[in-house]
Amino acid sequence: MKGASGTPAASQQPAAAPAAQLLLSLLLLPALSQAATQTSSNAPYGAYLGCFSLSRLLYMRGVEGKEGKQFTADTIRQCMPDCKYNGYSLSIITPAYRCWCAISMPDVQAQLPEAACAASSELGAAVFYHHEFAGKQKCRLEALPLTPDTVQLSSGSSATFNAPARSLTLGLLGSSSVSQAAVKGSSMLYGQVEVTAMVNAAMDGFNTAFDLQSSSSSCSTSAAVPSKSGDRISFQFLTGGSPPVANSVLLGSATRGAVMGEALIKPGDYQKRLNLGWGSRTNNTFIEYTISWQSSRVTYAMEGVPLATRKAGQEVKWTDASGKQLSAIFASPSQPASVHFSVWSSQAIQQQQQQQQQQQPAMLPNGLPALSQFTGLKRIVCDQAVSAAARQHRSVRGPPWLYVGQSWDASDGFDDAGEDILAASSSNGSDGLDDSGLLTSSNEHKL
Repeated sequence: MKGASGTPAASQQPAAAPAAQLLLSLLLLPALSQAATQTSSNAPYGAYLGCFSLSRLLYMRGVEGKEGKQFTADTIRQCMPDCKYNGYSLSIITPAYRCWCAISMPDVQAQLPEAACAASSELGAAVFYHHEFAGKQKCRLEALPLTPDTVQLSSGSSATFNAPARSLTLGLLGSSSVSQAAVKGSSMLYGQVEVTAMVNAAMDGFNTAFDLQSSSSSCSTSAAVPSKSGDRISFQFLTGGSPPVANSVLLGSATRGAVMGEALIKPGDYQKRLNLGWGSRTNNTFIEYTISWQSSRVTYAMEGVPLATRKAGQEVKWTDASGKQLSAIFASPSQPASVHFSVWSSQAIQQQQQQQQQQQPAMLPNGLPALSQFTGLKRIVCDQAVSAAARQHRSVRGPPWLYVGQSWDASDGFDDAGEDILAASSSNGSDGLDDSGLLTSSNEHKL
């Protein structure tokens, strides 16, 4: 299985014809535009996740600015569009109208009673997720433990579990060339997933993937590739590029079986973006990986730093392993998908295993076991419909101090001012993205 950027990967698929992709995007855009307009007026801050400890929020990876940006009761609605423009999926707002942006998810244990977010309190902060159907769907944060009861392994997979840490380690055993794990009960349609992992992607050897995958995707021992109707959003860890570089990260997605673009990030690049030490790589450092998925966009982040956002209707360009320039009109995956982890071996390790002819763990060329570890899996899922009568409830709209002095529309619980603010936000003529969907340096301004 060859990735578009070099060597063993899990998404080598012929792209759909440009005309067909363009037609798909044109068909989807009116519905997406209508949904975004409805959301902006219904829930100007996004989907309310709850009140969380401010001190613990500010210790999360990648939180923008320790002081936060100061707003007023009249201008605080600009917090969400500012965060969204910079690739962040979460807004953190205090009763003093300070705003922080994040994409890392808080710990479930950091949630506090709503009283901690009272107007007079300095303990808590309201956290909102930028969900396009906020006001119509309620979102929640939840941890997904990785245990023998919650993980379904494919036949022949090699896995061990750490019960206290609720973590999973995947490897290869005997002559097996792939191990795959699906997380039970993780199916979702839009939302966010996050895992902390130390994964191997050795030269001429071992490869790893963390992805959201639709049920119509099919995996085999030769490749973990969506079928003609499958959807996928993935982090793949491999040897990629020209010349090949081990422990590279490939960001990819496919919609209805059509590849929607790939972007390769080599160790030197992510070390700089994440402020990691020069020797810190995916195979020797636990790093946090996040996918935020909406009907109009997909954002990838590492260590709380947004790396790439792809938007519906955007032309994504990339280069395949042969050096051929490819392009696709991006359409976000639209089928329910669940969390999957997989590891697979290249021909070099497979030959080594066949020579051993034993049920022994596969070894990397450097003599170390071929293993990838995953822990801290959590998600934001939005699967609870909100009735019109419930849209004014605090659990849906957030603390009342966010709406001081504002009139309320009885039909949806929110006034209509939010629509104009969202539509006008970041209207500088640039989307802050390069051709591959990577966030450009000009879009990395601080709040």
